[in-house]
Parts: sequence; C-alpha cells; structure tokens
Amino acid sequence: MRQRMRRAYRALLWLLLAALLAAAGVAGIHLWRLAREQAQAERLLWEMRQAALSASENPVQTDTPPEAASGTGHEPSSCTASGRENKLLPALSPEHASGAEAGAVPGAPSASFSQEGTGKEVPVHTCPVDFEALRARCPDAAAWLTGCGGAIDTPIVQGADNVYYLEHLPDGTHNRLGAAFLDSENRPDFTDGQSFLFGHHMDTGGGVFSPLLNYQEPEYWRQAPAFALHTPEGCFSAEVFAAFVIQERAYPYQREFSSAEAMRIFLNEVCARSQIETSVQPAPGDRILTLCTCTSKTNDLRYVVCTRLAPLADAAE
Repeated sequence: MRQRMRRAYRALLWLLLAALLAAAGVAGIHLWRLAREQAQAERLLWEMRQAALSASENPVQTDTPPEAASGTGHEPSSCTASGRENKLLPALSPEHASGAEAGAVPGAPSASFSQEGTGKEVPVHTCPVDFEALRARCPDAAAWLTGCGGAIDTPIVQGADNVYYLEHLPDGTHNRLGAAFLDSENRPDFTDGQSFLFGHHMDTGGGVFSPLLNYQEPEYWRQAPAFALHTPEGCFSAEVFAAFVIQERAYPYQREFSSAEAMRIFLNEVCARSQIETSVQPAPGDRILTLCTCTSKTNDLRYVVCTRLAPLADAAE
C-alpha cells in the first residue's frame, strides 16, 4: 500500500515538474516572439526615420540602426499652477538634443529667421518631415509625433477603424506592438475640437506609448512639458496640461463641443482629475490632442495625457 502511495506521489511530482517546464517553455517562446516583434518594430521605425527625416530639405539628425546602437481672449480653465513659468523645455531624443537651446520645441529643427514686413527677426519653422517620402512606405501616415525626451518619436497613422493598427505596424506588417494611430473618426488634419491618439503599453515592456506612464510622476512634466506634432498641413507644439488614470468608458470622448461653456466644463473636469499641475491654461476654442494608452493588459484602465495644440511658426516654403 505504501509503495503504491509512494509511486503515485512520485508520478504526481513528475507531472507537476513537466507542467512547470511546459509553462516555462511557453512563456519563453512568448517572450522570444515579443522580443522579435519589438526588434522588427524598432527596425521599421528606424527605416521610416531615415526616409522621412533624411529626405527633408531641413532634416533633423537621425539615429543609428537598432542593431548598431551601443546601448542606450479666452477665459482659462482651472488647469493652472500659479507661479510656474510657461516655457517649453527640450524634449528631444539624445541624438537630437546636442546643441539644443533651452526652451526648444521637441522634434523641431533649428529655426531660420525672417524680417519681412516687420523689421524684427521672426522665427520661421521648417517642418523636418518629408510626408511624400513617408507615405511611400506608410500610406496611412497622418502625422509625426515626438516627445518624452525622444522616447516617443513615431509616425501617426489613421486607419478605417480603431482595430487594425492595434496589431499592425505603420506599414501594415502584422505585429502585436501595433502603431500609434489617430482615431478613425477624427479629421486627419487635427482640426477637431479634440483629437485622439492611441498606442500600446505592454506589460512585458515595449509599446509605442509606454513612455506616457512617466507622467504618473508629477515632476516628469518639467522634463517633458510638450510634444511636437508635425502634419502636412502644419506643425504644432502639443503642450501637456493634464494626465491621469481613468476607466476606458469613463473618459468623455468628445470630438466637438456644442458651446464654449460645454468645453469649459470638459476642461474643468479633466483638470480636476489630473495627477500633475502645469502652467498651461487651455480655454474654449483651443484644439485638444489627447493621447491614450492602457495601464495593463489585465484591466480596463487607461492612462490619458491631454495636451493643447499651439501652432509653431509658419513653415518655411
């Protein structure tokens, strides 16, 4: 009897061991596939940077291939932190930041100056993105977004729905890391009252919008107070004014506002939820760009970063 119990016990231990080994094998394969997809996504992004930024008449410096890298009039809302200076700090990637002046807009090349008709030197912004070259590889490209110290530096695509680019890279390659994409119901020129950008955050690491979670630290805004949004129609500074966690269906996904009062109520609600305080004072009539990502694959919580679009100086011809 005892021998039978011992045999059964040993058999059970072997089954448990086999199950653990099988689970470890499955997890290892999953992580290997995810790492391969991450490398694929990084390589594609590098190629797109080379095509879109290097082809521009006034390109910003592009980075090295992933495999070669060596390591690393309005009434304002209540979204105000009194006493803080409203200044855009640099938010360039390390390779772009060399020689950048304090207060530079992320992703913007050095400005040229024009004195025409004013007698004063006026900065003239030159868009660093060649959208014709970008769309040759990425037909659905609507914009290019840079921010979070260069951790976000990616094309923005817009599909026929909000599902396709959850598991496809900007060029249409199937990949679970997906792409950063504009809400399919937003205007592609970002002229809606509120435009939405979506992108993944992966629990295992990676995801085009994972850096947004850095705004959970209140001081992070001082390091990265704005994004740069480049579009074929114009270029904008997207100034962060709120960031918070919210349930997916609880956020007011309003693309347009029925009145100035309706927008004021929206802005006050958003600012009341914010985990950070900034010097940016959005007001009715401003255009809002809201960036959304998930906090975890296991819940329906979303991390939301709200920004106000402010046009950069008119692009040079």
